[in-house]
Amino acid sequence: MNIRSIRVGLISLAVLLAAGAAAASLQADVLTSAAQVTPLAFRSPLVNITSVGPHLVGVGPRGHILISADGGRLWRQANVPVRADLTAVRMLDARLGWAVGHDGLVLRTENGGADWIKVLDGRSVRTLLEQSYQARAEAGDAAAVRIKSEIDRLMAQSASSDVMPNPFLDVIFSDAREGFVVGAFGLVLRTLDGGKSWEPWIERADNDRRLHFYGAASDGSTLFFAGEQGLLCRLDKGADHFTAIPTPYNGTFFGVYAARGLLVAHGLRGNAWASEDDGATWRKIETGVEASIIAALPAGGARLILVSQAGHVFSTKDGGRSLAALQVPRQGEVLAATMVGEKQLALTRHGGVSVLTLPAAQ
Repeated sequence: MNIRSIRVGLISLAVLLAAGAAAASLQADVLTSAAQVTPLAFRSPLVNITSVGPHLVGVGPRGHILISADGGRLWRQANVPVRADLTAVRMLDARLGWAVGHDGLVLRTENGGADWIKVLDGRSVRTLLEQSYQARAEAGDAAAVRIKSEIDRLMAQSASSDVMPNPFLDVIFSDAREGFVVGAFGLVLRTLDGGKSWEPWIERADNDRRLHFYGAASDGSTLFFAGEQGLLCRLDKGADHFTAIPTPYNGTFFGVYAARGLLVAHGLRGNAWASEDDGATWRKIETGVEASIIAALPAGGARLILVSQAGHVFSTKDGGRSLAALQVPRQGEVLAATMVGEKQLALTRHGGVSVLTLPAAQ
């Protein structure tokens, strides 16, 4: 991948697909060869990062995954069975976590990120989609007929005849068994058994245009997906369907923050929008910047931290009605961000990871 984070919106789809196409001739290798353990991995940019207390896990190109047990002071490289570019990582707790990436990759760790196993790749995803939608199409399901046709077109355009080219761009699990992966062209898969089996949910979202899903979030009871052209979907558990929520912005949302009584959808050109009534009404958060907002991070209590691609860091305690710009060093483009506890912020850049102690908001 072209050294940028898809999940937090630091690369366009064009760059994403160009990188995938450039590596097409090597897909067999990247899906079956382990990531190279090399000092160069520590200089590779981490395009996504997550934390559980002081434990940090970051993912990047060529299957590189780095972990730190001490809040980012010391890092070590993980054992990863693939060399494909990774786009997102989530830890359910200090031991169990998931990572996703190009070529339909889904990885799982059970020891805090030190070792990873491959759960899905573009070959198994292709088989899953074709078998699922073919069977339903033969049974007369009109939606399945349309999706099967879309899959056939994608495969015809793919540089590799047996690898589904869609990248996964985010992953979210509510517990050790139930989780979703989402990605380009509206790709959605669900598992109810910890990744042993998966069910395609493409048609179970109000996304007939197959816009890309970039990010996912949960408020503890409800799940949300954010994507292109102002797309924001909320899971209706009773119907097993992601229903679109009207939003006032028609640009790309790269992520969504969800808590009880507060949604914050954020994306291109400094845009961030807040809702306190589950998406019924929205108000704009006036960031005053043009750089993309790449992260909205809880920082204890009602405090929320917003981070821009250009390195701006904002703090709010009232859902974005008032926003304080924090004075932190700005040392180049920020690729991803995560809180380390409630007072420190880890930022990934092309030159590595820096951990900042946040000043109190004025």
